[in-house]
Amino acid sequence: MKMNVMFTLFLVVAVGLAAGCEAKKVTGADALATQIAGSYKSSIFSGSTEFPGTTKFGVDKDGAITGTYQLTEQDGTVVPGKLTDFRTVGPNKLQCKWEDKNGTGDFILTFKADMSSFEGLWNDDGSDEKHAWNGKK
Repeated sequence: MKMNVMFTLFLVVAVGLAAGCEAKKVTGADALATQIAGSYKSSIFSGSTEFPGTTKFGVDKDGAITGTYQLTEQDGTVVPGKLTDFRTVGPNKLQCKWEDKNGTGDFILTFKADMSSFEGLWNDDGSDEKHAWNGKK
């Protein structure tokens, strides 16, 4: 019986490799990416001024986290932006770069255990001053 199971497992792996299939180890970042994927209604602050917006996370074909956002300025102008260079920095915690017409900087965000929301802080490149950036699915 053990020999049949081992042979079957060997055969499945051999057929997969022969067909050009490649086994891909799922990492913690990949698992987190899958869990956070979706759209979050966001509040992005600059000082005491709140800008409503949307932050979206996805997963590319390689399993990496992708991100975009948009915020609405006080005059009604919608500002699109992108999030890049995602790294895990703790449990349910990511760091990335933000970029839009107003500049670039760092963004660190922590997701609730159920991934229904996040709380984050962002800053402009070269500045230590941090501002809130929060979102809820």
